[in-house]
Amino acid sequence: MKLVFKIREKNSNETSPHSSLSSPSKSTKNNKPKSSSKPASSSKVRVHFMAVGSAPLMKKYKFQIGADETVRYVMAFLHKILKLPATPNSSTGGDSNGSSPENNVNAGSLFLYCNAAFVPSPDERLGDLRDCFNVRGELVIHYSLQEAWG
Repeated sequence: MKLVFKIREKNSNETSPHSSLSSPSKSTKNNKPKSSSKPASSSKVRVHFMAVGSAPLMKKYKFQIGADETVRYVMAFLHKILKLPATPNSSTGGDSNGSSPENNVNAGSLFLYCNAAFVPSPDERLGDLRDCFNVRGELVIHYSLQEAWG
């Protein structure tokens, strides 16, 4: 019995160097795709739009947008896709009725949230947001017509 035990120890010692040799090769294999995929994905950001509350749903909700584009561009893009009226600043200048400017402000307002957590700055680049807050390789942007989260 002792002999068998010693043979097993030698076998386990022989396999452990092989397993340690295979683990660096795995890590080098994992490092290569990351470095090769990073430059390719840095030019485009996969953005996943999710409606919140009474916001209209989009037929297509995943888009590839340039990494150098800003959140302001995304807001203009969503205004166009969702066919929302003009921004609140331009819509309140025309009429001075008591109830219609309030309705126009609500109709033209669009609120964006990154990962349902915070409001990104309009000057923030999508590439920077993706690098910090991506979920499974895509940037999740929630959009709403009313303020959803504080």
